[in-house]
Amino acid sequence: MSEVIKAAKKIHYNKLFIQSKNKVKTVWNFAKSETNKQGNNNELSLIIEGETVTGFHELTNIFNDYFVNAT
Repeated sequence: MSEVIKAAKKIHYNKLFIQSKNKVKTVWNFAKSETNKQGNNNELSLIIEGETVTGFHELTNIFNDYFVNAT
């Protein structure tokens, strides 16, 4: 992806996040919109603290823990 597209997406998502009244829902919508672009590949993987996490339930627990403990 070109740097121009990446920058435009970043600006767009930042604007939506700032204007959002429900930040958690907005972040989940960002994740859903980006993961739906992967086509038929239903496996999502993230690199968290240097480790690749791929399990749906494990990712869900990590996100939940983060938002529960966010200050």
